[in-house]
Amino acid sequence: MSNITLNEILLDEIGPEKVMIFREPIINLRAFLVIDNSKYGIPMGDLRIAPDLSLNEIIRLARSMSLKAASFKIPIGGASAGLVFDPQSEEKNLYIASFGEQIRYLIKEDIFYPEPGLGSKHTDIEQIFKISGRPELISRKIGIFKYDIALKKKYIGISVSNCLNIIHQNLDKFKIIDNEIKWNDPITILMEGFGRAEREVAKWLKNFGHKLLGISTLEGAVFDEDGLNIDQLLDLKKEHGDNFINYYESQNLIKLPKEKLFELSSDYSIDFMIPGARPNSINKDNIEKINAKAIIPAINIPYEEEIISELYERKILAFPDFISSSGDILALSTRKKVEANISIDEHIKSRILETALNILEKASEKHISPYEFAKNKALDELKVKIERKKKDIKELEDIIK
Repeated sequence: MSNITLNEILLDEIGPEKVMIFREPIINLRAFLVIDNSKYGIPMGDLRIAPDLSLNEIIRLARSMSLKAASFKIPIGGASAGLVFDPQSEEKNLYIASFGEQIRYLIKEDIFYPEPGLGSKHTDIEQIFKISGRPELISRKIGIFKYDIALKKKYIGISVSNCLNIIHQNLDKFKIIDNEIKWNDPITILMEGFGRAEREVAKWLKNFGHKLLGISTLEGAVFDEDGLNIDQLLDLKKEHGDNFINYYESQNLIKLPKEKLFELSSDYSIDFMIPGARPNSINKDNIEKINAKAIIPAINIPYEEEIISELYERKILAFPDFISSSGDILALSTRKKVEANISIDEHIKSRILETALNILEKASEKHISPYEFAKNKALDELKVKIERKKKDIKELEDIIK
């Protein structure tokens, strides 16, 4: 059974604006929907499906979406939704239909737009739009709506891999974690998860000549100090799904439980870790066994609450997840760029370069973690929007008087 306890620490002057708990006892459906804020635009966020989702997780995911949009000044509000059941269930279509019916009015009135997330697919979102009476949104490829560019998980591969390269090339300059960093050549990486976004990350890592030493799925993890064959991993994934991990073979292969993958960074020289699965994969239980130089998330909220400061003290760079995983929504701001013959890939790379360098530079100047600097900057942007709304409300109040 899911945890529906609301952690009041997650409530502040930014939001959330709406916290909804849905139940349909007839089919034993439990669901959450959180709208963190609508001041920056129509709230959008992923629809997650898993048997162990909690309300606090959805609240944090909604805030992460707010931070992501505000960091790049993209007019989208922050939200997230979760359905509490096994996404492999034979009753999935029934659950999706029931949830779609319950949030019909939110979609019809432009209060919330879902996009695919953990355990959900484009077809699930399309089903919700049909039920809501907004089938015209389907052709926009979910999450685009007012734009002409398709939202694709492949763009996260661009943002993550370019964040990684920027940090590799500039971390010494800003002296955030050490005065002198000894990188491996080629640089070494552990990556959690091998879903749509992570597969794109892997392709870019190969293109850049980096060495992927370990990968995990729900079925386990594999590690080879000599490096994994990314092409073989991709082929096996197509054939066997998450169970491909049990079909991969190499001369010095180590197989281990998925939750132990990042702990190998204490025994081997690892430059980067890329969390790409469930929240809180960097937590109080494994932090003492983590020894990478930097963490570049491909997902939202990979850090357990309160863990960022400890990583900073241990001189491990915890890059903000709402920046490194922003490739998909950065694509939303490229329409004018594409019209000027600037490709989506080039635009994402340019925005990530500018933003990541600014975060590293300003965090170094202020002697705070890059995560703290980026979060504070995004929150300040959101607070400006809220103050403008307050002013508008005050003017309305004066008119009524």
